[in-house]
Amino acid sequence: MNLNEYKKVKDMSYLSYCKYLQDKYGIPKHNFFTPNWNPVPSIKRTSEGLYIHHIMEDHAIMLGNKKFAMDNPYEWQSAQNLVYCDMLEHLLLHILICETPHKDQRRDQLV
Repeated sequence: MNLNEYKKVKDMSYLSYCKYLQDKYGIPKHNFFTPNWNPVPSIKRTSEGLYIHHIMEDHAIMLGNKKFAMDNPYEWQSAQNLVYCDMLEHLLLHILICETPHKDQRRDQLV
């Protein structure tokens, strides 16, 4: 992300920004975890400087962690609920979550 792109996206809602990033980088070809809750390493793009963000993290925290993920619906691990992003974009996603948390956010996981 550069300054011009930041100016373009800074006023987007969380879900609009997630869609923007999916359009920018594409959607992973596979879910984050298999149905047996094993990670799928082939979707990682860290060699390109990209990380995976779970869109449903506005509902529950740490969905890339098996322990936390298993306490939530498996559908939250589906490819369409994932976003590739660089570190600055990831930070902005979490700022947006903090600014406007989802009304159904799992607060029991926040302590």
